[in-house]
Parts: sequence; C-alpha cells; structure tokens
Amino acid sequence: MQKIIIQNFGPIQSVELDVNDILVFIGPQASGKSTISKAIYFFRSLRDDLIQSMVELVEKRHFDQAIQEYISQILLKLRAVWGPTSYSKDFYLRYTYRDNTDITIMIQDDDIKPILSKQFIQGFDDIVRKAQIFSERRANRNLKFPSSSELSALEAEQRTFLNVIGTAASELFNEPRDLIFIPAGRSLLTVLSDQLRAIRFEKLDYLTRAFLERVNSIKPLFAKNFAELIFDEQNLGKFKADPSTLALAEKLINQILKAEYQFDTTKGESLILESGQLVKLNYASSGQQESVWILLLIFLLIMENREVFVIFEEPEAHLYPEAQKVLTELIGLLVNLQQNQLIITTHSPYILSAFNNLIYAHIIGQKKSEEVKRLVDQRLWLDPCRISVYMVAHGIATNNIDPETKLIQAEAIDSASVQINE
Repeated sequence: MQKIIIQNFGPIQSVELDVNDILVFIGPQASGKSTISKAIYFFRSLRDDLIQSMVELVEKRHFDQAIQEYISQILLKLRAVWGPTSYSKDFYLRYTYRDNTDITIMIQDDDIKPILSKQFIQGFDDIVRKAQIFSERRANRNLKFPSSSELSALEAEQRTFLNVIGTAASELFNEPRDLIFIPAGRSLLTVLSDQLRAIRFEKLDYLTRAFLERVNSIKPLFAKNFAELIFDEQNLGKFKADPSTLALAEKLINQILKAEYQFDTTKGESLILESGQLVKLNYASSGQQESVWILLLIFLLIMENREVFVIFEEPEAHLYPEAQKVLTELIGLLVNLQQNQLIITTHSPYILSAFNNLIYAHIIGQKKSEEVKRLVDQRLWLDPCRISVYMVAHGIATNNIDPETKLIQAEAIDSASVQINE
C-alpha cells in the first residue's frame, strides 16, 4: 500500500490517503481533485525519470553527482506538471512507496527541496552502482572499429542493462506498471492531434503533450479495424488477451462510440458510422471526439494484457448516461485484467452508480454467482476492497463509501437535484 500526503498545495489544505487500486475523486470544480491525481502521477512518474537519469549518467560516465542531478530532475518535473505555480511557504508533499521509502517536497531556506528518505537513497545508490559497473565494462572494451558481431553483442548488453535498471527502479518505487495520464478536454486534443505541425507544441502543458505523443505513436495501428488488428500475422502470438475478452471489449466500445475508427496516413482520422457513412473525426460528435482515444487506448491495453496505472480525468465528458455506464464497465474490464490501478476524477452520478452496480455484482456474486453472471459479466465485477472514493471539497478529502453496504454514496455528488426538488 502506498500513501500520499498533501498540505497547503493549491486548493488542498490537508489530505492524507492510501493509494488503493481504484481511486475515485468527486467534488465541485476547483476543489482539488486534479491536484491530488496529478500529485500521485508526479510521484509515480519519477521512476521513469530515474531510469532516464541512469542512461544519461552512463553516456557521460560521470557518477559523482548522481543524486544531486536526480534531485534537479525532480524539480524540473514539478515545474513541468504544475507550471509556474506560486507555492505556499508551508506546502508539503510526501509520497510513500513502501515502508520507509519515500520522497518529500517542501520549502526549506526559501527554496523548494526534494528530500529522499534514507531507504530511498540506499536503493538509488544501488542502481547507480549497477550503472557504473555497466559503464566501466563498456569503456574497457575500447572498440574503436567494432565488427558487426561486436555491435550485436553491445546492443544485447545495452538491452540487458536497461532491463536490470528498469527492474531495480520498479522495485524501489514499488511500481511495475506503465503510467498513463488521460487529460480532460479530449475533443479539442482530437482536433489538435491532426494539426500539431501548425501549433507550437512546446506551449502545451506537460500532461497534454505526453498524451498527444502517445496517441500519435499508436495511430498507425488503426489503419486496420479491430478484427484485422487482432489477427494480423505480425501480431499473432504477441498479444496475451484471450479472444472472448477482446470480443467483450470490442462490444462495449461499439456501444459507446457507435462507429468504427479508421486512420489513413494521407486522409487522416475518420469514423465509419453504423449507417456506413464516413465522417472526418474533427466533424464527428463531441462525445465521439471526447471518448475515441480513451476507448482505443483501453482496447490496446486489453489486447496487450499490459500492467498499467491509468489516470482518467472526467471520462464522462459529452457522453449520454447510458454510454457513461458502458464506459465504466469497460474500465472495470481493464482494471481486473492484471490487477491494474486507476484514478478517476468525475462530476457524474451516473459513473458512480455504474461503479456501484459492479461492486454490488461482486458482493452478491459471492453467494449467487450463476444468477449474477447472467446479469453482469463476471470480468466486470469490482471487489469493494480495491476501491476508495473521496469527496474533495473545502481543501480536504472525505471518504464517500458507506462502511456497511461497501457502496459509493452517489447522492453526495447530486446535491443539485436535492436543491431543485426542494
């Protein structure tokens, strides 16, 4: 179990919570939901920064200032994620990855300082030693004019080194999963993704940029439809998901998107509607634009049976309530595959009610398995022990799960209906 503490940071006054497998944050706009989810993303993403730091150290063959350089990278990442934020003098961020292994960020002597725990530093130093051994071994080869076989050996050694460093970093951060942040405002991003050459890409915020880079890297895969993608000879044997799981994912996606996505290197992105009509993606409905890359990313993750930690900002945007319910089921399928982790920020009571249905299916399914399976596919059931839901308001986060029923108190998010009824 990992833990995060946030104090006097942005709209958050004081929050301390365990990072459960499924975290759902609800609450008014500007209450701090995104602040918490971005903070968790920030600390979890420092693993990949450490790996990159080791690669750079090997290239420079300079290890004396390894920890100072990594601390500088942490500060750069902090500014990249939150931009030119003015920090309170008593702000405090702390993330615990495992017992006694944590990173704290606070202001000391008028400077923002990351503080690494003793246990973390020990793990970091061990990774640096591995990098140094590899660097020295490579330097001792002194191959000025390597043969093709020697080059192959060097490449194999490089891959081994990256695997060793990656494994050690994952152990240090207690994080083996791929990290994905899916920001809000995706309908605009869908339009932008086709026009990146015409805009100043560097002006986009860090998380938006990272999402667009991921989307653009996988677009060519969808020059084929789902069936062709799955049964492509190059992909046979590569993917681990069973056909029935892929069929369920495709069925859910079709219910939401009501169209088939198609990418063409010359014509760009299009949707083939159920009527057979072809529509350019930037002329499609806002709901389709908003959801298309959530759906396609989830399909690829399920197809590859990949271990992931995904953060969804407002997955319900521009979707009809029934589509929100189906999207929640698709997310349930993803999270159950590899005991994956996810964070959701939402304003939708329909998302919460859909989660409740999947939680209730798990609870009742323990006693009446066959009856419940006929109503809700077992691959969608959600174990209530894996999910935490918090109402974020007035600078704090309050548990929003009924301790007796284990269900989310969805009415807390729909106070507007109470006011209107009154």
